[in-house]
Amino acid sequence: TGVQTCALPIYCAKFSPDGTRIISSSGDNTARLWTIDGKECKVLTIRENAEFSVSLVNQAVFSPDGKYILLAANDYRNKNHRARLWDLDGNELITFSGHDDWINSVGFSADGKHIITSSRDKIVRVFALSGALEKELKGHSSNVWSASYKPDNQTIVTVGDDHTIRTWSIGKRFETYEKAKNVSFAGFSPNGLNIIVVQDSTAQSWNLTGDVVATFAGHHANILTSRFSPDGSMVLTACKDGTACLWKADGTLVNAYNEHKATANDAIFTCDGTYVITISDDSTAIIHNLETNATIVIRGKYGITAVC
Repeated sequence: TGVQTCALPIYCAKFSPDGTRIISSSGDNTARLWTIDGKECKVLTIRENAEFSVSLVNQAVFSPDGKYILLAANDYRNKNHRARLWDLDGNELITFSGHDDWINSVGFSADGKHIITSSRDKIVRVFALSGALEKELKGHSSNVWSASYKPDNQTIVTVGDDHTIRTWSIGKRFETYEKAKNVSFAGFSPNGLNIIVVQDSTAQSWNLTGDVVATFAGHHANILTSRFSPDGSMVLTACKDGTACLWKADGTLVNAYNEHKATANDAIFTCDGTYVITISDDSTAIIHNLETNATIVIRGKYGITAVC
């Protein structure tokens, strides 16, 4: 087990597509690139007009080809909420603006040609990689927690604080899952044929008509996130009870990770499915090697709230 130290709060951590790097984001105007063994190699610092802003970088994600990093930076003092595109050398390339409130999530389409953002302003925005606004998806009556693309690059799933999950095709809503009460997270399977849905202490896999395909039950508190493995054969759940669980896609429990001392906020696979990273309010991110069971622990000063 290796232990690395990060002196600042970490809000998000994400593997690069090739699994060799990790991007983390923080409340100190920065996102940081790390090697897989936890060594810092680059700092991306948010600046406004050559001056430091006071931005909380709550989301960070690699582009599908691993060449770019997209950040969600929220500066409440100046009411400045933007997504920002960077290269791996630490150069800021483009900003994506327009939201009137906190940006909750940012992401790329599967082909890397589009940017998607969701916000507390109830709107999901789709941008071209050039920065041009392409679509606004309106329909949620409250905060939109997350928005993500299906692998076909044409379909988007959104989760709102209005207790609905909505799917959209080229900007038009074509399905609303009204039975999605207390939903906190949703995302597509790699083949786009299923949606993973989190409701209270249970996660479920649904088909596209909303029928339950599998149920992932056993946590003793609310699940915060759930994700498919890259090949769709496994599922991860992260829970307020401090555990992250690994499941077969049919709902069979494979392993429970109990190392965290507080809420497990998120858990995600690397693109090749060989590693899992979990993060927690106990100020740690733990990287698990699924083949050898070896772990690396990254410690922050405060709680770590998201892996994206």
